[in-house]
Amino acid sequence: MGRYRFVSLVVLVPALAASLVLTGTRPPGPDDDFYAMRKNFELFGAFYGELVTNYHTRVDPERLMRAGMDAMLSTLDPWTDFFDEADNVEMDLRYRRILADVGLSLSRRDGRVTVLQPDFEAAAYRQGIRTGDVVISVQGQPVDSLSVPDIHQLLRGEPATVVEVGVERAGEGELLFRLTREAPIQKTVTFAGRLESDPGIAVLKLAVFGQGAASELGKAYQDLAATGEIRGVVLDLRGNPGGLVSEAIGIVGLFVPRGTQVVSMRGRASETTRGFRTESNPVAPDVPLVVLMDRSSASASEIVAGAVQDLDRGLVVGEPSFGKGLVQTVRPLKYNTSLKVTMSAYYAPSGRGIHRRIADGLGPAPAAPAPFTTAGGRPVREGFGIEPDLSVFPFANGPADRQSGSVGAARPGPGPLETALEREAAFFLFAGVLANEEGESLREAAARARRLVLPNGTMERFRAWLETRGFEFRTSFEAEVEALDASLEGGDVRAALDRLRRAAAEDRERSFERESQRLSTRITQEVAARLMGPEEAVRALMPDDPWMQAAGGLLNDQSRYARMLQGS
Repeated sequence: MGRYRFVSLVVLVPALAASLVLTGTRPPGPDDDFYAMRKNFELFGAFYGELVTNYHTRVDPERLMRAGMDAMLSTLDPWTDFFDEADNVEMDLRYRRILADVGLSLSRRDGRVTVLQPDFEAAAYRQGIRTGDVVISVQGQPVDSLSVPDIHQLLRGEPATVVEVGVERAGEGELLFRLTREAPIQKTVTFAGRLESDPGIAVLKLAVFGQGAASELGKAYQDLAATGEIRGVVLDLRGNPGGLVSEAIGIVGLFVPRGTQVVSMRGRASETTRGFRTESNPVAPDVPLVVLMDRSSASASEIVAGAVQDLDRGLVVGEPSFGKGLVQTVRPLKYNTSLKVTMSAYYAPSGRGIHRRIADGLGPAPAAPAPFTTAGGRPVREGFGIEPDLSVFPFANGPADRQSGSVGAARPGPGPLETALEREAAFFLFAGVLANEEGESLREAAARARRLVLPNGTMERFRAWLETRGFEFRTSFEAEVEALDASLEGGDVRAALDRLRRAAAEDRERSFERESQRLSTRITQEVAARLMGPEEAVRALMPDDPWMQAAGGLLNDQSRYARMLQGS
């Protein structure tokens, strides 16, 4: 956040309080919001003034006020936020594409500033920077002591200007790139092809709901349809964080009749309550449709999935979505600051709220399913995001139909070993070693087999690499044994604890066996990100993708597809 300036709150309080009284339509009372706001605003102003003027050492008025603002914001949803002058300037520059970038996503991994994934449309990727490269300097300035946001600031600038970026790459040492800053180009459809196991099924992957996403997706479908029959469509929204609501409505409009209501929003003020309908004729009104979602699918993704589900236009496959169903508006404030405030919430066609009510201090989720149904009478719940019709539990027990009593069943999450490895960035770092040493052979093998398969012995090699890094992992079983050991005394008890400790160590060793399939998949995904472009990676991973397998199975079994749409 940049610097910010405030007019003295003590000066503002009387004016605002007076305006609240003058504009009120009834005398203030104990239960009146305006009365409560005036009373507490005056109290807050007096409190703030006393601290600033009378505390025994000087108090920074701006820092103190910001602390109070942050405390207020912390009681609300995480999307309501204050933007200071620097934030607003940057947003304005990026919106008008005056501020250009080189297309690098960075994070600290293993203590070093590492390229997570370059934008495949931007200069950094075109000029040779790759996932796993370690950034060591920008414009000759070492970056080890800089924060990642500070490094991004150095990388941005006016379009067509050049920035020097030094990186370190395993096996090649230090490299220097002169990258040309460019206005961001956002590609929304990152894959448009056919299911590897069944060319009659189209697969469309949408990365974000950017400007023109609906028309881009519609054209991608029509281009595929021109090359052969399409018997079903898989719309992949996994990992899609959302974007423009207008594009979500347009995308639903590709599959439903013109004039169909897709979503509504409701707020306290009349202008924040309205419905949204499709405005164009569909390009695929009758083709069976499956929408893929995971826990990262949010906002506009949930609007699309919720509409498809509530209208019985198709089935949702995967995991319960993120549950971000709140609408924000940016309200300008004094001194070029602004407040992004939640004004309303989104509701699917059945009338159910999209937002996951367990989060954000909005109260607990309903104890029992609310009386919402799809157009055909299937029950759906609110307060849990969008729940899938077919839950995919990768590497566990396979897909499971959504039935009464099992709605929203928790997906078996990562095991303790996978979680510990993720914290250490082990998959990311080991994939870099593998890609660096065997990249060419992996590419050739993937081209021959039309899938990316790790070499034999990769998991043993992974374990050996972990040992060289001193990776330590302790199960909850071991932790309980150690806690018990610390609290007890006696020879017989010690002997029993030794036996438990040996059993716990054996259990830890079996963790690698229990989670081996998940660990292998995580490594494979990271290797694909390093060696391949987005479309090539999707094709290479598709044959072993349980979500795709489940979607393809549904679309190939039309009787089952129809039964599920009917709720039977």
